[in-house]
Amino acid sequence: MENWPRELHKDYTATESYRALFNAGLLLTEMSEIDCVITGLPTNQYLDAELREHLTKIMRGEHQITPRRKVVVHDVKIVPQPLGGFVDWMHGLDDPSQIEDSSVLVVDPGFFSVDWVLLVNGEFKRASSGTSLDATSVVLDEAAAMIAQDHGGNPGRSKLENAVRAERSTVSVFGERIEIAPYLADASAKVGHIACSQIQESLRKENSSIDQIVLVGGGAPFFEASIKEAFAKTPINLAKEAVFANARGFWRGGAA
Repeated sequence: MENWPRELHKDYTATESYRALFNAGLLLTEMSEIDCVITGLPTNQYLDAELREHLTKIMRGEHQITPRRKVVVHDVKIVPQPLGGFVDWMHGLDDPSQIEDSSVLVVDPGFFSVDWVLLVNGEFKRASSGTSLDATSVVLDEAAAMIAQDHGGNPGRSKLENAVRAERSTVSVFGERIEIAPYLADASAKVGHIACSQIQESLRKENSSIDQIVLVGGGAPFFEASIKEAFAKTPINLAKEAVFANARGFWRGGAA
């Protein structure tokens, strides 16, 4: 949602903003009972069993979402966020059995974090999965700082994000229209290199090569070039409407 105040910290699931978004999601289902809610956490947070248990307790049960509207959630499943993108990608394959013995790396650049999971023979490899905080918000901050260095005025993260969302090619700085594409490209390369180095570091103990990379998430366009450079020999599969890939995968996983 435009202009929604994001909670860019590790305790975001405990905030009123997160609760409001959860309640809004329940309301939009137009259901009074829900068999299962599936949601994702950044990979490093998913590995925290206490956090998963706490979030499950918060989401399961009866919720008074308006004065006259209650919704009951019977079950909750918490997964690593990129896993939704993997399920979505698998759903689109003509023959999923062709990758059953493959090593698949799913990379999910979001606003707060870049998360990745490695699946080998369909098994989630915890030790080779992780989270980087060098994410889309950092790309936008870096691009804004580069513009400020060249033009003397900082447009700020929000103005850049709104321009990207609206597919505008310029932002205003002191009344002058500044082309943002070169700055976003340079910032993406700088931040993307850092995130890719962290991904490669997490994979260092794997004794087999990565067969496929699935790129999902709203920040995918900012990190695509860096991932292609870092994993030059590996096929990159960019999800269609990548920002919705995890949500589609969560739904398909729950409906299966």
